[in-house]
Amino acid sequence: MSESESSDEQAPADSSIEFFESLQQGFDYYGAPDRLLQQLVDSANGGGMGTGIPLTLYLHGATIAGYLQSEQDFLRGIADVYREGWTNATADGELPEAADEYAKSVFENRADEADAEIEADSRAFDEHGTKTARWVIARQIQLKDVYYTVPGAASIRHPHARVRMDQVVGWTLGVTTWT
Repeated sequence: MSESESSDEQAPADSSIEFFESLQQGFDYYGAPDRLLQQLVDSANGGGMGTGIPLTLYLHGATIAGYLQSEQDFLRGIADVYREGWTNATADGELPEAADEYAKSVFENRADEADAEIEADSRAFDEHGTKTARWVIARQIQLKDVYYTVPGAASIRHPHARVRMDQVVGWTLGVTTWT
């Protein structure tokens, strides 16, 4: 066996498990989501003033524009879209019970849990003057009445959209569309 054949069979030392375990996790300040946008989303999620604000989000190679909504409203809205899709797909136009149960268990139950957390938080504030943390700062932004646009194309309309906050490279107030 030649020397080049034996070196091809050996894994490089850098690919060992020990090497990967020795790496430290870093934090990219400039890669973190915009704090003001996070505040708007947190306010909307908590039933505050953020709901309904018109936004255009600039992503890598696309824009998404719509109206800010809470996670709970988003989950209930996509539960309705899910049910409508099933109803339109059946021959008799009836919603299968399993599809309805799935929409409840996956989407609506999570929305109800969030509402209960917000209610408990408000009650704690009223009773003790302090709020407990419900969740980590928002990681997603939810919009309704959405326009999705890529360069060179007309905007595509969607009832709801959810975008990871770390994918937003810029944003502005107002809904921007191209026809």
